[in-house]
Amino acid sequence: DGSHLCRCYVCGGCNFGFLASFNKYSQLQSYCSSSSYTLQKLQSLLLFLSYFVISYFESTCPLCRLPYRWQVLEGDGVTWKDLPDMEDIEKAYCDPGCVNEKTYVDFLTMTCGGSPVRRLSTASSVSKPPHFILTTQWLWYWKDDIGEWLEYGQAGADTPVTSESLESVYQADIDTDVEFNAGDQRYTLYFRGEPQTIEVRRRPRFVSAQEVEELSDCRYKTIPLSKSEEYNMIEMSFKKTMSGSKIHSIKRIQNPSLWRVFQWQKDQMKKRNGGKVVNEQNLFHGTDESLIEAICDQNFDWRVCGAHGTSYGKGSYFAKDASYSDTYVKVNRHKKKTMFVALVLVGEYTRGSSSYVRPPPKRDGKTLYDSCVDRERNPSIYVIFEKHQIYPGYLIEYS
Repeated sequence: DGSHLCRCYVCGGCNFGFLASFNKYSQLQSYCSSSSYTLQKLQSLLLFLSYFVISYFESTCPLCRLPYRWQVLEGDGVTWKDLPDMEDIEKAYCDPGCVNEKTYVDFLTMTCGGSPVRRLSTASSVSKPPHFILTTQWLWYWKDDIGEWLEYGQAGADTPVTSESLESVYQADIDTDVEFNAGDQRYTLYFRGEPQTIEVRRRPRFVSAQEVEELSDCRYKTIPLSKSEEYNMIEMSFKKTMSGSKIHSIKRIQNPSLWRVFQWQKDQMKKRNGGKVVNEQNLFHGTDESLIEAICDQNFDWRVCGAHGTSYGKGSYFAKDASYSDTYVKVNRHKKKTMFVALVLVGEYTRGSSSYVRPPPKRDGKTLYDSCVDRERNPSIYVIFEKHQIYPGYLIEYS
């Protein structure tokens, strides 16, 4: 409902005037104080909601500006206190070669002057859909023979596993082992228990306060993808019909407002469909370069983007094959092209007609189809009339 859930209040230590205004959380506070509840899990959950807090209460609650927190256990053995200079500590911790923060935190023993230290953060990026913002991207490193730290899956790390794949396994089952080949050697990575023959470290990607502020100020942000399962999925789909093209970059579009509306639309369609999973597909869309920024910000609008024809209805057109969308993309001054990959809730569809301004009724006459297509069997073109069924997911730059 847009209310501010102040984690300091829930934990009993808000100094910013929220105690009188948010008494409705008193029962939650009482429950969290019981021995049966893991307070650290609650704090991590609330930290994951930081970007909502940033949007509404940035000026009054400065503790909510970072997607991570560093705390030290006080002498009473109960109270956790925020450490000063959290951003500097985080930056040092993100360097796998850094063992001690320059001043006082030991990252191997997780202590500060002999007292336990803990790091709270948002959920792991692999545990949430790709377009969630302010998740924590964990990177996995190993130490080579000359003492350099190499990230799994990156150049110089001769192994098929990646940070993303290791993190996915780690999140699924921390007690499992991962076996893989690196060159002509076979290795087993133990998440717990057995000692490693090579040093391995798991560290987050550094996010500065400035990055968080910029994200809260802008309506959308594009994130360049490194080689990962997400990147490979988009690349493979594109190359099915564009094998002769060279991909220069794939960027994920993060637009919190559009993402929330898209998820709401998916829930509504699922309810109307008796609880069945909604048919969602990644589809391609080619358009004029001058419209890219507006689409990333405000979503697709067929009145602007649909200038190439309305053979199957007056809506936004998306293609199963990248080669079809490529015909609507022009080369820019850098001799490159840019194409959208959209997440589309196609739902239940039927063959379209140029006269349609919305999907036609189903056979029961009570409800409408969700979209239209060029042909009902193995369609290659989809027409979407409701923009909430679309999320501009990725931008592929290619030549």
